[in-house]
Formats: sequence, C-alpha cells, structure tokens
Amino acid sequence: MKIFRDPIHNVIDLDTGDEAANELVIKLIDTREFQRLRSIRQLGFAYFAYPSATHTRFEHSLGVAFLAKRFLEKIVSLEDKVLTLYKESAHRQLLSDFFARIRKDKAVTIIAALLHDIGHGPLSHTFETILKNSRHENWTKAIISGESEVNSLLAGFDASFPQKVCGILSESDESMPSAKIITGQLDIDKIDYLLRDSYMTGAGYGKFDVEWLFNVLTVGVRGDQVEVGLDLGKGLSVAEDFVMARIYMFRNIYLHKTSIIAQTMLKLLLDRIRELPPDATDKLFPNDSLRRILQHGAEPVPHLLEDYISISDIDLFAFLKLLQTSEDEVLSSLSRGLLERRLFKRIDPRDLGAVTQLIFDVKGRNMQKYHLLTELNSNAALTYHAAKEYILLFDKHGQGFPLHEKSKIIPASFSEDFPVEYYVEQGIYHQWSTSHLRSGLSDRPTR
Repeated sequence: MKIFRDPIHNVIDLDTGDEAANELVIKLIDTREFQRLRSIRQLGFAYFAYPSATHTRFEHSLGVAFLAKRFLEKIVSLEDKVLTLYKESAHRQLLSDFFARIRKDKAVTIIAALLHDIGHGPLSHTFETILKNSRHENWTKAIISGESEVNSLLAGFDASFPQKVCGILSESDESMPSAKIITGQLDIDKIDYLLRDSYMTGAGYGKFDVEWLFNVLTVGVRGDQVEVGLDLGKGLSVAEDFVMARIYMFRNIYLHKTSIIAQTMLKLLLDRIRELPPDATDKLFPNDSLRRILQHGAEPVPHLLEDYISISDIDLFAFLKLLQTSEDEVLSSLSRGLLERRLFKRIDPRDLGAVTQLIFDVKGRNMQKYHLLTELNSNAALTYHAAKEYILLFDKHGQGFPLHEKSKIIPASFSEDFPVEYYVEQGIYHQWSTSHLRSGLSDRPTR
C-alpha cells in the first residue's frame, strides 16, 4: 500500500483491508479528476491574510480518507463492548446490523472519504460564492456518476460503487450508516480541515486533542437511530474543544475580512463582465471551458462536466492576468488589485457621503458599485445551533445527551453578527486621503 507523508497525520496509509480495493484507491488518486485537486487552494484567498495558507484540497482529501480508516477501525473495535451494554435492549439487533454494515462498507467508505471534495472549483468555497447557488457537493456527485475516469474505475471495480459512494456522501441516505462519520456533526471532514487549516495558517485556533477524541469514541442509540458519539465521562472536554475550535476558526480564518474583500472583488469583476457585450469579453478568457462555466454558473449539467473538470486555480489566475490589459478600467483595476493584493480599504462610516460623491465626480454615478463596497459583512454571521450541530455524549448506561445539555461552556445556540463596514477601491481611497489631509480636517481611523 502506498504511503504519504503529511504534516498533520505524519504517515498516511489508506489500507482498506482488501488488496484489490487498495489498488483501486491508488488508481483513483492517479486520475486527472483527483490530481486536479493539487491546483485547488483549500482556503481560497485566505493566503492574503495568512501567507502560508496555500495548501490544497489534494492533501485534505488524503487526510479525510485516512481518518475514515481510523474511525472505522475504532468503531469496529467497540462492537463487543456496545452489544454487551445493549444486550437486554430492543435496539441490540439494530446495533448488530450497524456494525455488520460498517465492516462490509469499509473499503467504499474510505473511497467516499477520498473523493468527498473532488467537485470543488477554483479557490474552493470562493468559487461557490461567485457562482450563485453552486454547490461543490453536487459537482462531486456529477463527477462520480458521470463520464469521468473516477466513474469508470469505480464502476469497473463494482457496478454498485458509484451509487454507494454518492449514498455515503449524502446525509439523507439512511441505508449507508458510514455516512455519519463523513458528513455528520462529529465528522472526519471537520476534524481534518480544522487541524490542517490551523496548522497551515499558523493560527492555533483549530487545535484540539484528536488522539483523545479517538480514544473516547463510542456508539449508542438515540431515538431509533444508531449514532457515533463520545463517552460522557471522558469526552466532555474534547467535545467542547472541538466545537470551540470551529467557532474560533470561522471567526478568525474562514470569515476573515481580507478573504471576504478579495472574494467580493472577484464577484464584482464577474458582474462587470456580464454587463459588457459578449464579443468584448469572450477574448479575455484563457480558454472556453472557464468561459462556459462562469457564464453557466450554478448546478452541474452533463455537457459541462468536462469543462468543469478541466479548470482549476491556474485557469482563474490566468484569467486575471489577461484582464490586466483590458481596455475596461473596472476589469483592469479589479484584476490588478487581486493579483497584486491591492484590496479595497476600509473607510470611516462618517466619510461615506463624501467618498461616494468623490466616486460620482471621478468615475461617474453608475460606477459606484465597482468602487465602493457598502455594508460589507452585514449579511454574514457566525452561528452555532445545537439542534443541527449536536454532538452526542453517551453515559455508562448507553443513554445519549446532546453536548449543550451537559456542558457549561457550549450554549444551545450562538450567533455573532459582523459589524457593518465600508470599503473603497484603493485609487479612490488615496484620492480621498489626499484631499482629506489637504482640507485640514482631523484624521479619522482607517485600516
């Protein structure tokens, strides 16, 4: 079995326990669809704020597959203990069937974990934001079930594998119990991205004791559902750490204002292209695949699957480089801003009227939307709802409790609105600053 060295998990091996399945895993990694993930940044524009955050979906996908293997092995090791605890329970057969299915689906679950992000577009979640209603999960399923190398390998190994992999990646498919470890609340995707993104940004917010989390994993029944949770007596602290790590990472990394500003600038750029005649913009694209995807937008359709598979961050940045020479001032200004990290700058809300007037005078009344970001973050909020994101803690009798019922730290719900702020294009900002100083007005804080 092939070995990968990794800064988070040290040594990654994806041994499924089946030699033929192991060969399939290596072949899947070598497909063009999976190798493309080497050119898809995990955190989009976060590297503008955290310079080392240039890691990709490729290594994250390997990490999630490795965690799937570890989760499955831990769960299977709990079978005798859990069945003994529930020996007098009406749920014993339900649990027995759960463990049998977990063992049976080990190989396909590791493969599903490996492929769970194969549908991400350039700059990962940034691409979903600039293409309205686009979800990488839908593109992932399209690649797995459509005309692709991945689909050919899966179907060639077992005709049911494409459907099974898509089933595992769908939270709503109750016939695939191993889906709980990939797309649940205490899931391997979150575990890897928190640890990896924390390490690669150099920020410690996402760290928690993952080895202890594995040590206190358990299985129980809540209602009529088998659930993977943590031991109440030993796992409360690590469960709290896990939830707080997510909150801190979203507050400080994933919703960082610098990333959001850059992301918004890219969206403005695409809005401007859509306003211009096609014959004036088609030549600005580095290839037809990127043009068709950006013009089509949201949901996957079969005739665009090949186009989607062929694009990555490389194409998006080639696009920005070409736009630098555009005769359209908005396109050239925004593309240079993104390539040279000349991002919009914050202004004091009290200066909004004067800055808006300056834009009208210099650029024209219709150009305000391309030079002034109003109320940035006003629709963004950091939220946590225990009813949707609960982690179960099981006591020694097998009774499960949502984390917030036992924790003095984690609330039932949490919401943190972001402040309303205003940002202006750097050229306008410098003109305003110059005229502001010349007027002799008192300085106001900017950043």
